[in-house]
Amino acid sequence: MPASQSCDIVITGADILALESPTGHLAGHSIAIADGVIVAVDPAPDVESAWAPRRRVDAAGCVVCPGFVDAHVHFGAFLGAARNYSAARTEGMFSGGGRPETVIPAIVGMLAAPIPDALVSAVVATVMASMLRAGFTSVVDAGSPGVLGVATAARSVGIRAAVGPSVADQWHTAAGELVRQADTATVLDAARNVIESIDGMADGRIRAALSGIDPLACSDDLLGGISELASAYDIPTHLHAYVTPEAVRAQDRAEGRTTTARLLDSGILDARCTLMHAGAVTDDDVSEFVRTGVTVNHNPGGNAVLGFGIASGQTVPRLLEAGVPIVLGSDLAPLTVSTPFETMRAALIVQRETAGSDMALTLEQVLTMATNSGVSTGRPSQIGRITVGQLADLTIVSTTRHIILE
Repeated sequence: MPASQSCDIVITGADILALESPTGHLAGHSIAIADGVIVAVDPAPDVESAWAPRRRVDAAGCVVCPGFVDAHVHFGAFLGAARNYSAARTEGMFSGGGRPETVIPAIVGMLAAPIPDALVSAVVATVMASMLRAGFTSVVDAGSPGVLGVATAARSVGIRAAVGPSVADQWHTAAGELVRQADTATVLDAARNVIESIDGMADGRIRAALSGIDPLACSDDLLGGISELASAYDIPTHLHAYVTPEAVRAQDRAEGRTTTARLLDSGILDARCTLMHAGAVTDDDVSEFVRTGVTVNHNPGGNAVLGFGIASGQTVPRLLEAGVPIVLGSDLAPLTVSTPFETMRAALIVQRETAGSDMALTLEQVLTMATNSGVSTGRPSQIGRITVGQLADLTIVSTTRHIILE
């Protein structure tokens, strides 16, 4: 009988989420992990005889899932001061997605806030620790001041993260005129310095990411520069885009070309790219997403709370039918620290109510979206499934707690 191989961890006793299987799960199987990688997913007796773990986890009564991801958190928002109560009299800045001439300058100002990295790290670490405890193993910072502090917080907590600068070189004046207000080369040089400081931190658990605030906030030169930097460093790109029909029309009027045409010309639309929100897309846009291999980030909780009003376009079912990968996010900072089950439940409620059908979004689809973290975190094809060779980003979910999706 061959000697057992050593490994770090064996997880036994749990059902294993396996959405590709006829039953949706594997019973009577164990998982072996070595050096942070899954090395076996086999019947429990086979794992018992083949592997000698340094640590054994008895997960009886639980389900092992791929680690959940929150692909849209503005961690810097948690640094804001609380406001005194006042009754709502008018719509907020982001209601209905907001007006570009108001929202874009406000975001540029927020991202430029001179907040010490040590303060950012101290505040954000508490948020990330709460998220990790809730089952998130990966997070994406969707744009914050003090990104080095955000990355340091992720390193200290032990959560996987994609963090980096969110850039712009043109935004609206007080008179509402869209003008170039930053030197593009300077913006890109600063982004490069941050990328080189962040990428690969914590033994590769932290990846740098490069984001555009909005296509309207980026000149053609900046969009092209984002694409070139992402290619040079092989890092993910994130772009808030196609947020609402009004935002799309504003971009098209200002630039004289469609958003998709500009993004195609810049080279941003590729397999590294995650389009954040993408709630106002045409069938032609969707076809280009399929052709170029982009991922779309859907944020049902944030969209609903802010009243974006985009679910009626049935974008999520259309993207899924076309085969465009979708990854879930919350976009609820600083209102709350979300959990994976709250985000999945929000997606199910919004899509099913809007469509008038409980098949508008299935449990299998929403679980896939909630664990589809590879592209957005810069680890494509390495996380999101429980198979040999995948990174062991796993969440063990107790089945005795009161967690209901349907």
